[in-house]
Amino acid sequence: MRMKADNVKSQDPLSKKRQRRHSIYAGHRRALPRGQAMVEMALVLPIFLFFIFGIIEMGRAWSVKQVMTNAAREGARILILPYGPGYAYGTAEDVRVAAQQAVEDYLHFAGLSTAAGVTEIVLDGNINLNNAGPGGTTLRKAKVTVTHYFDTPLPVILLSGSSPIKMGVTSVMERE
Repeated sequence: MRMKADNVKSQDPLSKKRQRRHSIYAGHRRALPRGQAMVEMALVLPIFLFFIFGIIEMGRAWSVKQVMTNAAREGARILILPYGPGYAYGTAEDVRVAAQQAVEDYLHFAGLSTAAGVTEIVLDGNINLNNAGPGGTTLRKAKVTVTHYFDTPLPVILLSGSSPIKMGVTSVMERE
């Protein structure tokens, strides 16, 4: 006796599941959702990358701001205390040059450009060394302003709309 293959039903449970699935979808002629994950990824990936690169750029901007703040503090410290070990300032111009150089060095060693169009440094203080007592100067307050143009490849993420972004810090130090 010969049996035809069409009449023999397999005892394999996987084939039963396949048969059930086939019978469910056969009547509706509906396509299986095979490309759904790819479409969802195509919709979610740009938003995800926007946030990731936004976090990276915000971190870079914060780092630059901290470097600028520390550089301004260093310059104000030199302006307010133009004496100490290794310092021999004879004129007010020597103090200004030393403060300017301290700010530029700090920015340079931190990796920021000190070029003319990128970074501006303004030293403010009326330095008078003629009546200098043991403190070394008669200056009561020193103010240093550092302005840097932060260049970002993604200005939209930082909500600025244009690149470079102008960032500025001011440090005021008072003599005690």
